[in-house]
Amino acid sequence: LLDIARHVRPLTTAALLVLNKVSRSQAVKESFKDGDTMDGLSQMALDYSKSGQTSASAIAAMTLANVIGSEESDLSMRLLANPRIGVIRYVVEALRAAVQDQPYGGINYSVYSLVRALRNLGVPDLNKDRIAMSGVLELLPIILRSKLVDGNAFLTKTAHEDATSLVWLLTFKPYLRPLLRTAGLLECLTEVLDRRDLGDELKKNVEGALWMMEDKLNDGLRA
Repeated sequence: LLDIARHVRPLTTAALLVLNKVSRSQAVKESFKDGDTMDGLSQMALDYSKSGQTSASAIAAMTLANVIGSEESDLSMRLLANPRIGVIRYVVEALRAAVQDQPYGGINYSVYSLVRALRNLGVPDLNKDRIAMSGVLELLPIILRSKLVDGNAFLTKTAHEDATSLVWLLTFKPYLRPLLRTAGLLECLTEVLDRRDLGDELKKNVEGALWMMEDKLNDGLRA
């Protein structure tokens, strides 16, 4: 598939879409790290960006996020921190379009898959600042208040769990908490916590994020 994406231009986007979908599976992620797959994807992201093939470049970048986004390895730092590849930018731009039920680069992306990619990217400390400044914070309340994401109840649950997990991850940077509050996430998470159908994972994420934002805010007020 990687060779097809590289050398058969009419099939590039289709091959990359298949690779992207497969890359979401934990069971096969390690196979992506064999050989030069990651470097090949990063080079395609650069090359297709230069040639104006936004969709192919974005899919290659998002696949990188799926596979190594949550790692703090040398490979992850080298590829994901490269602004020319633009992994976080592509994911956020595609998410903004998906939230509005619009295509990005001619492709309709699912909200849940993009939120999952951002959640993975939010694990390394190096990425937290970039995510907070990317414009995604204003999208998270919209997603969390949506009763049906991607037209599917299970995907809604998944997207809400990953969105709240991302917020919790960002709260570990103290100077990002005011940005989260300004984006309305304190009020939004409080609303989520009041839901009757709150699952264990979602409840854990919301309570963790609220504790970080509320408790630290109270500490600041007391000081």
